[in-house]
Amino acid sequence: MKTHCLVVVLATCCSMVTLTPQFATAQTSWVGTTGDFTVSSNWSSGVPDSGTVASISNGGTAQLTVDDVVDLNNLIIAEGSGSSGTLIIDGSDVQPRQIEIGKLGTGTITIEDGYLDNNFSGQSIFVGGHDNSGGASGLGTYNVNGGATRSGDDFQLGRNGTGTLNFTGGNMEGVYTVIGKFGTGIWNQSGGVYDQRGGDFEIGDGGKPNSDRDISGDRMGIMNFTGGVVQVSNAFAMGNRIGGSQINISGGGLAITGDGTNETGDARGNNLYVGRGMDWGSVADASSVSGSHELRITGGDAVIAVGLDLLFDPNDIFQSATLITEITGTEHTPILVGRNADIGNGQLQVELNGYSPVSGDSWTLIQAGADLTDAVAAIDEMVTAEGDLDLTFDGVIDSNDVLEHNINASSGSIIGQFEATDFSLAPLTAGLSWEIDYATNNAVTLSVVGEAIDLSGDYNNDGFVDLADYTVWRDNLGATISLPNEGSGVTPGEVTMDDYTVWKQNFGTSLGGGSLSTSTVPEPSTIVLTLLGLVGAGTIARRCNG
Repeated sequence: MKTHCLVVVLATCCSMVTLTPQFATAQTSWVGTTGDFTVSSNWSSGVPDSGTVASISNGGTAQLTVDDVVDLNNLIIAEGSGSSGTLIIDGSDVQPRQIEIGKLGTGTITIEDGYLDNNFSGQSIFVGGHDNSGGASGLGTYNVNGGATRSGDDFQLGRNGTGTLNFTGGNMEGVYTVIGKFGTGIWNQSGGVYDQRGGDFEIGDGGKPNSDRDISGDRMGIMNFTGGVVQVSNAFAMGNRIGGSQINISGGGLAITGDGTNETGDARGNNLYVGRGMDWGSVADASSVSGSHELRITGGDAVIAVGLDLLFDPNDIFQSATLITEITGTEHTPILVGRNADIGNGQLQVELNGYSPVSGDSWTLIQAGADLTDAVAAIDEMVTAEGDLDLTFDGVIDSNDVLEHNINASSGSIIGQFEATDFSLAPLTAGLSWEIDYATNNAVTLSVVGEAIDLSGDYNNDGFVDLADYTVWRDNLGATISLPNEGSGVTPGEVTMDDYTVWKQNFGTSLGGGSLSTSTVPEPSTIVLTLLGLVGAGTIARRCNG
């Protein structure tokens, strides 16, 4: 980031935020193709200033690539239905009041360096639709690859249409943060730091349960979090009201430890809700609630710290509120909760991804009453690793640019048990089984118990090597697939006579270790042998499943 002009930016900004913005009706529209934002001929009524609404909606691309301060009124990208426009900021400090990206059309802002700063009281950034009349379907994309961006109030993705954030570096700041208001919001983050300065962080809000119900849209929030840091000021609320949500965490640091010092109670503190459903009680028909919430945690590379409570669907209104544990190895990221974890209205789904568990493997999924000291220290190290960031927006990068954590809880416990568990996508070797412990050390622990049994030839994975497995082999002979429990000495990725031999050698074995049947082992028929010969000759590529 270029820093030599930041003091000028700060002085300009501070002198302005004490005033109430006066929104003018004058508007200047981009008429250029790809060109310099500061060139007058690229605008219908000259370069926009603090008394002008700037609209980039003609399909062109405006570029800001010099160290300068650009003071605007409203900034609108893709104002009308069917319109498009792009703004690239790579070096300037842009100070609009309200920002609308993809209001009704398709709009994009990309920040490489410099500032996009609308730090004015009550002014917001809307990405993907901004029209409460219903039916709006704007498409907005906000790319932050460096520099800094700040909203004076809301930062909303998908108010009515679809809004996407692609965040790879730099720093962002907002107050109330919404991923999917009435439309669809998508938050993709692999780097950078988002520091929320007030309000809740809402994924799939859906609007208030009153007249907002008449506004059309998917009401869906999606967050893909692979790196970087997010610090939440108050509640982190999946399904804040009647929306749906899906969060995928495989890296980075999520710190629900912000400045909730004035709101440390259950209602608005540093809580993580998987299906909040706030204010739903005034909805005459609870079927208006969108449905499901999925919090997927993959592997062990992330850090998740919750200052107060973890709650699954506390109002008991959603179709499902699910923690998906995707196991990739011997390490897995736990949800560290400073106080209580109330999981009674939640579900657990376990999946395997590239790892075959063995007996004795164990993973902590949720830790209640956790000491968060080491977790927030690890997150602070992630912030440092992101490089020089002006988190205070004071124009100077120094020791003050750190996250401020508020950790009040000192004890807590696991409340209830998951109402349902699903291991269908986590098959274990025969003889092993999954076990969940809710009682030890105020934690939810997932373990693998038992003794592995070799059931080679159990091609339908039912714990028996019998005639049903012969049928599976016969129906897939020649297919380019791998059968379950193929054993050794077979051709990988193909169903051949070697698989028949494995089945024949193990016929009659089971999890109990005894013989299942005295039936004669069937030999391959003449037809099967003929087919096998054709397969070997390349005449038949594969045999379809019956």
